[in-house]
Amino acid sequence: MLPIQLFRTNKELILDGLKKKNFKEPELVDKIISIDERRRQLQVENDNLAAMVNSASKSIGQHMAKGEKGTGRIAERKGGPA
Repeated sequence: MLPIQLFRTNKELILDGLKKKNFKEPELVDKIISIDERRRQLQVENDNLAAMVNSASKSIGQHMAKGEKGTGRIAERKGGPA
């Protein structure tokens, strides 16, 4: 199995190797690269969302430690104290 990094950095080497093996679908290399790019974009989005969740959780914990339970946007939606 070839490492994805090799596809990203040395596409021509991959294509040359496939040509030697009489591989019939070299366009799959481009598809692999584009799928990997999309996966990397999604990973960044996922990491950003996880950071937002962690930040919100930390903020909630700080408010709860101060005895500020039932405040904020969630409480407002439920009709609790603002």
